[in-house]
Amino acid sequence: MIANTGAIIAAEYPPAIPELEDRVPARGTTVKAGDPLSVAVIVERGEAPGHAEGIRVVYEVAGVESVAIGGMQYDLVDRCS
Repeated sequence: MIANTGAIIAAEYPPAIPELEDRVPARGTTVKAGDPLSVAVIVERGEAPGHAEGIRVVYEVAGVESVAIGGMQYDLVDRCS
């Protein structure tokens, strides 16, 4: 997770984004109420083109576990059409 400083879009890894130097793993991270954060996702293509849909985030607030699924979709292809 990284500080929420606006949209980050990159087509290569690792992207040259200074905020990535201060990132922390999302799993197990505790965030204070009101602290804005962004989740940075690395999507890699395997042997064949692929598709990924949504990011599933499981979180807990006051002992109650909830799930949110984002609407971002990724199509990993040989080239853009």
